[in-house]
Amino acid sequence: MSSRLNIEVSLVAHFVLERLAHHHGLTQRQMLERLITGPHEALCKSLEGDDFRRYIDKGAA
Repeated sequence: MSSRLNIEVSLVAHFVLERLAHHHGLTQRQMLERLITGPHEALCKSLEGDDFRRYIDKGAA
């Protein structure tokens, strides 16, 4: 499942995403997904109990 994300980023961020994706042999979409989900997964592993629930519930709008 996927969802469309339509955003504007700075020109610098655009070129950085291009470079990172190329360096890792990924598409820009794949690179952006890794840049988003990596920190999320690390944070989820570090949170416990109520802190974890608050974090997860905050995004369930």
